[in-house]
Amino acid sequence: LHLLSRRQRQMCIRDRCNKAKEMVFDAISSDKTYQFLYVDELDESLLDMSPIEQIFQIAYQIYNIKAYKDIEIELLPQQYIKVNNNVYRVDFLLFYAYDKDGNEKKLKKPLVIETDGKNWHSSKKQMNYDYKRENDLKLAGYDVMRFTGSQVYNKPFDCIYAVMDYVRNNCEV
Repeated sequence: LHLLSRRQRQMCIRDRCNKAKEMVFDAISSDKTYQFLYVDELDESLLDMSPIEQIFQIAYQIYNIKAYKDIEIELLPQQYIKVNNNVYRVDFLLFYAYDKDGNEKKLKKPLVIETDGKNWHSSKKQMNYDYKRENDLKLAGYDVMRFTGSQVYNKPFDCIYAVMDYVRNNCEV
């Protein structure tokens, strides 16, 4: 991507975003309710994300459309967290949830959600960095949930449901 013009890079990224959307829609193809959905307004927020982050974000947006949900979350993508002298960019950050009446429910601890692709997170050096980073975040008062690229690619909604289960069990009363 480095040798391409800005326009060519944007087209490649947009194609990658559309591929992520297709993967999520394939994952829900058995649920006919959402086959009409095209999440065009997400394109801008997806441009700086990895493909698995894009899939996770789209699955989250689709989940938030469902009428039967009992709790809603406000997922913040690509946030920076300063811990001691380190600044970490996390894939997603979550502080609050909202019940079906719109009442804010604060989490006992902020939740960091990481989506780990094999290409980026499988080297020994990167794994050591990830563990140190996760420990630093936990010591600073954050909880951390990690999903592999395979989990996100193959069952994106299972990942969202796991986050929602965490939220239900960790909201302050």
